Parts: sequence; structure tokens; C-alpha cells
Amino acid sequence: MLSKLSARPTLPQARPCRKEGSSMNIVTSRSSFLGFSSYVDSKPIHTSVRSRDSSSKRYQRRILRVTNDSSQTDLTLQLSEIPLVTVTDTNTIHTFYEEELLEKEERKQIVQQEKHDIYLLQENLQRIAANGMVSVPNYNRELTPDRPVIVHLGVGGFHRSHQAYYLDQALLNGSNWALVGLGVLEFDKPMHDALMSQDHLYTLISRGVTKTEYSVIGAMLDFVHSPDDKDAALERLADPQTKIVSLTITEKGYCWDTNQHLDKSNPLVLADIQDITQPSSALGHIVAALKLRKERGMKPFTVLSCDNMPNNGRIARTLCLELAHEVDEDLEAWIRTHVPFPVTMVDRITPMTAKTDIESLLETTGIVDKWPVVAEEYMQWVIEDNFVDNERPLYEGFGALVVDDVTSYECMKIRLLNGGHSALSYLGYLLGHRDVDLAVNDPRVANFLSRFFAEVVNTVPDVPGVNLDAYQYDLISRFANENIKDKLQRLAQDGSAKLYNTMKEPIEERLEEGHSVNMLALGVAGYARYMTGVDEEGVDIIILDPLIESLLPLAVTMFEEIENDFETCNVEPTIAFLQLVFGAELSRHSGFSGAVLAWACRLKVEGCSAVLEALREESKLNYAVGAEAVDV
Repeated sequence: MLSKLSARPTLPQARPCRKEGSSMNIVTSRSSFLGFSSYVDSKPIHTSVRSRDSSSKRYQRRILRVTNDSSQTDLTLQLSEIPLVTVTDTNTIHTFYEEELLEKEERKQIVQQEKHDIYLLQENLQRIAANGMVSVPNYNRELTPDRPVIVHLGVGGFHRSHQAYYLDQALLNGSNWALVGLGVLEFDKPMHDALMSQDHLYTLISRGVTKTEYSVIGAMLDFVHSPDDKDAALERLADPQTKIVSLTITEKGYCWDTNQHLDKSNPLVLADIQDITQPSSALGHIVAALKLRKERGMKPFTVLSCDNMPNNGRIARTLCLELAHEVDEDLEAWIRTHVPFPVTMVDRITPMTAKTDIESLLETTGIVDKWPVVAEEYMQWVIEDNFVDNERPLYEGFGALVVDDVTSYECMKIRLLNGGHSALSYLGYLLGHRDVDLAVNDPRVANFLSRFFAEVVNTVPDVPGVNLDAYQYDLISRFANENIKDKLQRLAQDGSAKLYNTMKEPIEERLEEGHSVNMLALGVAGYARYMTGVDEEGVDIIILDPLIESLLPLAVTMFEEIENDFETCNVEPTIAFLQLVFGAELSRHSGFSGAVLAWACRLKVEGCSAVLEALREESKLNYAVGAEAVDV
């Protein structure tokens, strides 16, 4: 790493502090070290590098000596990339091997740590369980012909923390079901390779406010990567063992437009229509496999969408039928008659796995896991009871709800949790926050979020067994969990799809009833400001959005034409931006487009901090006089 640094800043000043149980001093921080170049006083630093072996980089070392006229001092930098670097001030630069720099006791501790590293493999599960910190699967992990199978499309962090965990709990209690992953894009290859290399095992790290629990999940028994072998992928789906095909492919994976119909201009859809026997999209794989089962006289499988979309099962059904219509009208009729698409509501906050999570797992438990998953303790799953021949695991025995109607649960979660996530992500980012917990612990963001919830909750129907006031309070507490370290950028990505799914219907319902959409409009204005691609400090924003090429220039134009006086602002650029996200009808509703433009004007003229601070002061005033929140 050091040899690749080309800048030449001044050597950072060390602030010695004692490391517990050690006589060595620690330099201030990782960031100060990464600012340290391969030059000090214009003289090069020489390094020697040693690795434990070619299969593990954990104990790679770089040993340095730095020229300085000051008295000799030993310093240690401990970093994620370079676990141990010793810097000694002398009058000459030298290169030394590790044995010359480490005292005997330190070497002994390192060897002992290396000895305890356990690679996550089936053969090592007993060793992992022996430390008493980690639960491991004790069930049969052979994919035998007698086992009913769930094939999951879109194996990512959320699936592994949620549906796979529920199945793991069922297996621990005697179930015979098995899980097979299926990747449909090249994007899925790294996950496929990581899990294949460790017998499809992974570690689930559940982080609560006061405790952390570790579980090795063994529910997945195989993983097929379709771009490598589409025939194998289709045969796995068409196999009579496969009873359920589940999906977590995100909103954009459904290849639909703002009218909730199949986007026939999407390249993946076009490829599916041209040759459904070699499918490209996730829904293409499902339709192609159902076609094989129909032709072979087999029963279909159940299609179980677990994505954050209103009526996810209904949408999946509509899009599969539309794709089938393009390739085989008889297949369309067969799917319409025989294939169930249950609606589900899923909930468990699962941030992207960070390098620090992998390192922390190793340090705490000794487990070498290429791709663990981190999640909050809380989880919820509500499933519509609609399966082929009622064949499914007994999820309700492990905390899931299996019900006749998921609508109210789904509405609550998507509009409040997912809508709240999106709304806070853009405004929090503009304030300079990058972590969700830090943003939510900012009183300005917390106040906005509370008022956003208060506006949206009136569109949520009564939910059996749920106190919606308590649910809102719990959401803020969950978002503020500092042990999760979720990133605002994760929440902000794919905003055009997320805002459509989480905010469109609440906005329409409130406007239809003659109510304000003030906080919803502020959330949308924050999204538009974010989509200009530059934050309030003039720094570029890395945007991940399926409509970025169209939305970014529209957002730039929208804010460029904003005047200091809202009354003189041209609303047409705002309407053009909103139309691409929410469709033509809603974007031209003056109660919505006008409110978004008003907030956009204030964000440009006053800045996000001033806008949210003023909103907070207004909330204080309303509370003091016992009044309802008023429109800005």
C-alpha cells in the first residue's frame, strides 16, 4: 500500500496513547496514516513485506524505519489493510525483518492468533462452535432428491439476513427444506464465488443496541450462476424438487415502467422476448422455467416476491404475464390459471457488508468469512397464504405471520420505514452526514422524520396487533442504532424507483382528501437537489439510479432556474423532473408540484441546514402552544 502512495504531505504528528496491555504507542488514526506518503523529508521509506502464505493476506506486514533528528521513539500503526507497522526515528533509514522488530512476546501473540483463525467450512463447524460464541447448523446439509427446494433469485445481504435466516430456524427445528441460490447477472458472480468457496456457509451478525449475536447459516446448499450455465439454471428451476422460487432483486430488477407495466425498451426484456430459452432478466428466468414445466406436464412452482414494493406479488404476476404474452399466449393463460404469486412484507435493516465487519468477525470469533452479513435484531415477515398445494416451510413457527391479506402490514412498512429511509437519506446527505445513525441522531433530521411520519401515517390502514404510534417511535430508534452503521448512500440509491413505490400513493391519497403533502414534498425536493450531482459544498455526489442519465440534467435545470422569489419561479422544470419519477398525472397536480418547488427554492436559497433548523424551531413553537403542525 505504501509504495502506491504518490502524494508528499508532511509526516503526521503522533499523539501517543497507551494501548491496553501493551507497552507500545499508537499513532492517532488510520486516516492520518493514509495521508503519509512514501517520502519523509524528501527521503524514501524502504519496506520489507512478509505474508503468512499465498491463501491468506491477514498477516501481511510492512516494516518501516523513518529518518528524523528527534530522539528515538517506537510507534505502532494498526490498520485494517496493514495490521502492524513499526516506525522508529533514527538518523538513518534501514529495512529490518519482522523478527528483528517484534519482541518475543509479541510474536507469540501473533502466532497464537494465526493458529486460532478458522476458515468457514463445513468441516470446521465443530471448531467454530467450541468457542461458545457462535451458533452453527446441526442439520443435514446434503441436497438429496427427497428434499423440497426453494430457489432464490438475487442472493444478497438482505436475503441472507432474512428469508434464509427464517429457513435456517426451521431447519434447526426439523424441517427438510433446502435453499439453492441463483444469480442471473454478472453482478452476482462475486457472491456466488465467495459462498461456493466456503460450502455456501456464511456468518450472520445480529447487532442490537446492547448485544451482538453470531450465527453460521447453513440453509443454502447450492448456488447456480446463470451467466456461466443458463441450461443448469433453468433445469434447477424446472426440477420437480423446486417448489418455491423467491426473489429479492430490488425494484429495478422487475424491468417495469412508471405505469407498472413491462418495460419493453429494457435491453434485458428485449433479449427475453427474442429468445426466452436463454433468458436474461430475473422474470425471464421464471417465465422460461414455467414454460419448461408446462411443456413437461409438471405442476408450477410458487413465485414468492420479497422485494419492497406495494403488492409485490401482484406486480410480479402482472409482469410475468406480460412477458409470457410476448413469447407464448398459451403459456400466459397457463400461468394466469395455475401459478400463485403471494404478496409479502419483509423487514430487517441490513446494511452492506463492510471490510471492517469482516475484520471484526475475525478478531472477535476467529472466523475467516469472505462475506458475512450484518443486520439489526428486529425482523418481520408477513406472507400471504397462497402456495401450490400449500407446500411451504412452516415459517409461522419462527416468528413469521402467514395471513390471508398482507395489505395493511405492507402499507405500514413500505410507506413509513422505506419511505422514511428515502426521505431522510437525501436531506441527511445534504447536511453532510454519511451514516444513517448519525443523521437520525441529528435533531434537525429527527424532527423532520417525525413530521414526515405524522403526515404519512394517516394513509396507513389499521394493522392487526400493531400500535402505529409505537411503530413510528420504534422506527426512529432502529434507524438510530449506532451498531448497524448503515450508509445513507445505500438508502439513497435507486431513488426514482423507491420514491415511486413508497411515496406516490400516500401523496395521491392525501391530495385526494384535500390534505397537505408538505413533508412528502420536502423529501422529494431533497431527492431532486441530491440528483443535481453536487452537494452544498460543491463536491460531486456518486449517484446510483436507473434514471440518472435523464434525471440529472432535469434536476440541474430545475435548480438553475430557481429564483430567490418563489412566486417568480418557473414550475415547468419541476414538473418535468417529477413526471419522470411519478408519472404525468401526479406531477401536474399543483398541490404537489407547487409544494416541491417551494421547498426546492428554500433549499437553494437558504441551504438544507437552515431549512431543517427552521422546521425544527417551528415544531418547538407548535409544541409550546399545543397546536397541530402547520404548513410552511
